[in-house]
Amino acid sequence: MEMRTPKNPGEGLAHQSLLRLAPGGPILGPVLSAIRIPAFTLDSDGLVVFMNDPFLDLVLRPAADLLGKPLSVVVPAIHAPLVARAAADILAGTCDDLLLPVSGQGGTALPVRFRTVHAVDAEGAPVCHAFATHALPRRHDESLRYAELFHLCPVPLWQQDVTEAQQAIDTLRTSGVHDLRAYFEAHPHVLAEFARRIRIVDANETASGLFAGCREDLLDPDLFMRLGMRQFVMELLVMLASGADRLSVEAACRALDGGERALQIEARLMPGFGLTGMRVIACGTDITERNRSQAALADFRNLVEAMSDNMIDMLWAKDTECRYIFANRAIRENLLHSDDERVLGRTDLHFAERQRHLGHEHTFGELCIDSDRVVLQTRTSGRFREDGKVQGRYLMLDVQKSPLYDRQGKLLGTVGTGRDITLLKAQEDALLRSQQLLKWTVEASTDTIWQYDVVHDRFLCNNRCPGLLALSDAEDECHCRHRADPADAELLLHNLRNGQGGDKGFSMELRLRDDEGVWHWMYCRGKVVEYDEEGRPTLVVGANTDITERKRFETELRQARDDAEAANKAKSIFLANMSHEIRTPLNGVLGMLQLLEDAPLTSDQQELLHVASQSSRNLLTVINDILDFTRLGSVAPSFASDPFDAAGALYTVRDTLATGAKDKDIRIETDISPNVPPLLIGDVTRFRQILFNLVGNAVKFTQQGTVRISLHGLERHSPAGALRMLLMVEDSGIGIPQDMLGNVFEPFFQVDGSYRRRYPGTGLGLGIVRSLVHGMGGTIAIDSEEGAGTTIACTLMFGRIEKTPEGVTEGFETGAGLKVLVVEDDHISRVAASRMLERLGHYPVVASSAVEGIAMLRQQTFDCVLMDIQMPEMDGLELTEALRSGLVPGVEDIPVLALTAHVLTEERRDFMSRGISGYLAKPLEMDILAKALTQIPPGGKGHAAIIARADTSPI
Repeated sequence: MEMRTPKNPGEGLAHQSLLRLAPGGPILGPVLSAIRIPAFTLDSDGLVVFMNDPFLDLVLRPAADLLGKPLSVVVPAIHAPLVARAAADILAGTCDDLLLPVSGQGGTALPVRFRTVHAVDAEGAPVCHAFATHALPRRHDESLRYAELFHLCPVPLWQQDVTEAQQAIDTLRTSGVHDLRAYFEAHPHVLAEFARRIRIVDANETASGLFAGCREDLLDPDLFMRLGMRQFVMELLVMLASGADRLSVEAACRALDGGERALQIEARLMPGFGLTGMRVIACGTDITERNRSQAALADFRNLVEAMSDNMIDMLWAKDTECRYIFANRAIRENLLHSDDERVLGRTDLHFAERQRHLGHEHTFGELCIDSDRVVLQTRTSGRFREDGKVQGRYLMLDVQKSPLYDRQGKLLGTVGTGRDITLLKAQEDALLRSQQLLKWTVEASTDTIWQYDVVHDRFLCNNRCPGLLALSDAEDECHCRHRADPADAELLLHNLRNGQGGDKGFSMELRLRDDEGVWHWMYCRGKVVEYDEEGRPTLVVGANTDITERKRFETELRQARDDAEAANKAKSIFLANMSHEIRTPLNGVLGMLQLLEDAPLTSDQQELLHVASQSSRNLLTVINDILDFTRLGSVAPSFASDPFDAAGALYTVRDTLATGAKDKDIRIETDISPNVPPLLIGDVTRFRQILFNLVGNAVKFTQQGTVRISLHGLERHSPAGALRMLLMVEDSGIGIPQDMLGNVFEPFFQVDGSYRRRYPGTGLGLGIVRSLVHGMGGTIAIDSEEGAGTTIACTLMFGRIEKTPEGVTEGFETGAGLKVLVVEDDHISRVAASRMLERLGHYPVVASSAVEGIAMLRQQTFDCVLMDIQMPEMDGLELTEALRSGLVPGVEDIPVLALTAHVLTEERRDFMSRGISGYLAKPLEMDILAKALTQIPPGGKGHAAIIARADTSPI
């Protein structure tokens, strides 16, 4: 009978009451649910709180009509007062029996006798349990069985006389069945006899030794509770309540020694006794050690499975039919598609067929089966390589298989391990291919491949060495070190034996002599590949390449380079000399013409003088272009890095070209952005040269109109510490046809190259400008329209300077003229220079040689020295160095301005590094001389100040 779930308030009360059954409730619960005789329970108020199914069948009423109601509702109304009084007497404890006239079939009243048991619930409230015992003929046997059953419960249900039954049991025990008794006592397992309230009434010595000190202790009614066998009692009661006659159960208990024991108990209801003398015989086997062994075996199996599952290699076992009986994780992962599949019980052919269904012909399974059969037939271990497709990928295993036997030597199957060598096999194949490729490479190589055994001092090489060293085919030892130059051989052995170069190896060049005595250059490289325990080299491998031809070519190339450098140097000397030889007489011509400009001349004379001056300057421009082009064509241009005033340089060029522009009615405009700093770092000479070429071309090719010069700083396009400048020169001249714009920067290019051309020139200017712009980290572009003018734009990179260097000034206001020593060996140049100085308000003193100049410096005091560089006996640089070294006391810091026809940039740098204060190029322009002299302070002590301030480079 299942406990009912309450459907109404009455059922809820019954349910709660049932949960509060007396201490016997945990045992009564299963009993009341299992018995097949009517039973019910009343609470302290006489209300029905529980009834079983047989009782409901008896009264023919649903539980909802009874729960929480007085007992009188189950009887006809005529009997209700009597039943109410009887229930009150039972609850008061004055009566143990209840005769209940229950309405039966056809409305007749059937008297049913109930025996009652008083108890209390968990809260101490009294309850009464009632059980039918008489007046049920069709259930008489069951009534008697369960009446005896409740004698076995550990709570009093009802009292019954069992004297006769006990006497029958005692008679049986002493009836002389000696053989059965002897077996009972000698049995190695626990044997016990239970009666009535599930207590032992007899037991053998094994039970006594396990649970008690003597046999009498086993008769303790509370023994099973003390031994912790409550669950066993429950199982036995359920067996008896269900009508079963045997029970097999495993029970835990505490032994006499305090240890925990596990018993396998087989209990059976003894036949032949009346219900009042119910007996159970039980046999208990101590399975404690067996359980421990099984647990240890399970732990060991778990350990083995965990270890095998943690293995990278595959591990398995198969039976004689090649079916898997064990498989670790590695093999499961290789064979199974998903967790839904299984390995155990299947053969490898199952997985082979699966692969063939996927279209793979060469599968893994067939080889596995074949090797299994070999091991089973030969009964010997074997090693196999098994490969094929599995799960869609190629797999190769290195497999070890052995036969599997039981303890009696019977063949059970096979065991095996498999290591995945798919990658290893691929690496082996790659290594073989690499070795074969290396072999072919060595055979095809023209180099000598060698190895040196450091321990045995022995060289081995390939067959490329015999061609050079005449070894026989049978020889493999190379004696090249004995044919090497002694110095090279010593260095080679040092490199070999000391492991020079470490992991990177070493390389060297050495000379070897062949059989004919001809020396060959060899490029030798080697590397240590083996060391001993102490880290010393034991094996070195390397190769020698014959570089004799390369050495010959290098020698020829070096000679050609030396010859070219000598020729270039000779050309540079020639250019310097030509510059000097041309500029020196031209200096005299322009100097005299400039002096004549201030003389009282007629208008015709003035016109002739102007033509002569302009022609001289045109000649100077041609000379400069030719020299620059020749110089830039052979040597990359070099650039100085000195502070200079970019705006000032632009104004200088503008002013210089303004006179010619004014004659053609051309206006030169300038646009200098405010972001152009006062000082930049760069080569002012090259900057002015670019300006002169661009602005000069603009003036030359413009008949009238405007030439505009723009200079802007490109802050956003400049790297840190530098400033990119944008220089633009625009004119309104004749322009250039579109089909010729791509050639304007090429050397010698002229728009009109015929005899009728209107504009003279060499065609070198823009080519020089492009070389200089590129050398200064910039770019250049042109835009022109024929008849509308031309715009040329270029970018130039200069260094930034944060503040004006100390000592830089705007010049000196010379209140009186300077006393200037002019040292010049050319008479015309001396006259021109002295006359210009006089015209400018200064006081020149001339000397025709450096020696004469030293004498004058010792005799007189001068504010500065203006001297030529190229002079006989002692040149200008030697004179300057002598003065700086104190040859003439008191003039160590005197300003020295070089007046020279040597105008190359390298020469200027050399001059400045050797003590020259300033630099003036021949032919000398009077306005340039005037500007240079404004930088010289009176007193002859301004060399350092002049070096630190504005440039006096040649124009």
